[in-house]
Amino acid sequence: MPNTKPITKNEQFKITSNEVIIKTIAGDAHLTAIRIYHENTLIKSGEGIVAGHTSAKSGDKIFIEATINMPEGSSDYASLSIEIEDNKNSNHWEYSSQETDYDEVIYSITITLT
Repeated sequence: MPNTKPITKNEQFKITSNEVIIKTIAGDAHLTAIRIYHENTLIKSGEGIVAGHTSAKSGDKIFIEATINMPEGSSDYASLSIEIEDNKNSNHWEYSSQETDYDEVIYSITITLT
């Protein structure tokens, strides 16, 4: 069983249209499984770069769970980038955490659309 560290983040995005595109990019060449949810419904999953889109409205929540496997001998940093955009606005978040004592890091990110 891996030694796991959870990291929780909460963000906001000002939505201007109902079509939203979300893109996640795993960093540091780790094996990363990513799942993107809109209002508890899975819209996309995969490894490495994962992009999905959904129709959304103000008050909705986008939830991203990224499991980063950090085997011995790999980078000590658990890194993840998230991009979100609609037809007018965009935002970008970079997360990086030095985790020398963990085999696995799980980012749980909630983006509230405002």
